[in-house]
Amino acid sequence: YGSGAAPKLVRHIEGSGTDAVGSDAAVKRLKALEQALDMMHGPAGLSCLLTTGIVPSLNTAAVKDPDVTIRRMALVALGRVARERTARALMLEHDSCSALLQAVADPVLDVRLACLQVVLQLAATPLGTKALVECHFVKTLVDRCRCTPDGGPPSPEVQAIAVTAMGRICQTDIGREEALGVGAVDVALKMLRSEHREVAYQAAFCLAVLTYEQQEKAQAWADDVMTPLVQMLLSGDHGLQTAACALLMSMSNGTRFEDGRNACKKAAVAAGATRALAPLLQQALDLEVAQELTNANAELAVYACKCMASLSDLPEARKLMKRDLPVLRSLVLSSQAVLSKHAEIAIERITWTP
Repeated sequence: YGSGAAPKLVRHIEGSGTDAVGSDAAVKRLKALEQALDMMHGPAGLSCLLTTGIVPSLNTAAVKDPDVTIRRMALVALGRVARERTARALMLEHDSCSALLQAVADPVLDVRLACLQVVLQLAATPLGTKALVECHFVKTLVDRCRCTPDGGPPSPEVQAIAVTAMGRICQTDIGREEALGVGAVDVALKMLRSEHREVAYQAAFCLAVLTYEQQEKAQAWADDVMTPLVQMLLSGDHGLQTAACALLMSMSNGTRFEDGRNACKKAAVAAGATRALAPLLQQALDLEVAQELTNANAELAVYACKCMASLSDLPEARKLMKRDLPVLRSLVLSSQAVLSKHAEIAIERITWTP
């Protein structure tokens, strides 16, 4: 495209929806999108494209072009734009969220996936989250977790990205309130039992945020959340175990019984949480002995110590976890200060007597 490429590229991308698939204009539009994506790798190229108005052209191409490849590539380009602060502001100014709302209902799976990747980028920022909430995108994410746009069974790939985006949005008060109003807890609980690893993994982190208040903890408790949670702890998968610990820490703050006893902790102990947490401590100790323990791989054991300290409010939990005291005492001597600190706290809580 030579000198002054950006305006030429934008002109070729404009006009989506007016040309048939395979026409000369459509072929030029596809080539222009490819070139624009190459230009976006550098800040100068991206700046030129933004200045010449590529965002509204991409919004239109993402939802109106009859060519599936062009729709998908337009969304890929929007995803690249969404990584930059100034560029994100332009997306919000040109109401890209409305275009994304239409694209996420596209009949083609690859287009929906590309759309959700853009949403993930926006959901990572406060302004992006605010814009998504204001256009009620959370309801759409919940809907995509339930079914395809035509009412068919949901795609695991879509579910994984959608629940990830939902988890990010729910880290803000307005996002969590919106999600709770459209049944996000119920949907996330179902996905926690998914056979697909990434879906269950992201659902656990999402639930850890959604169960901030007592009402949602009670809902998860009533749905027997502890059974799949403990299964994740026993899975041997480091990621699933970390997500399960995050959810267990959130759930352990819930009360349910009239006499004030913690129903969630009791359910966790009954489901075998204390038994499932113990191997996580041993893994860290083995790494310590091998002099391979780092701040990163000690993180899971830190979470396990926190969970144990929380569960030790129950006399039956303290009784069960006394068998883990030798390992905890060894971890107090760990080279990792954070792990040492939380191992000591867990010991104090487990050995406490009324």
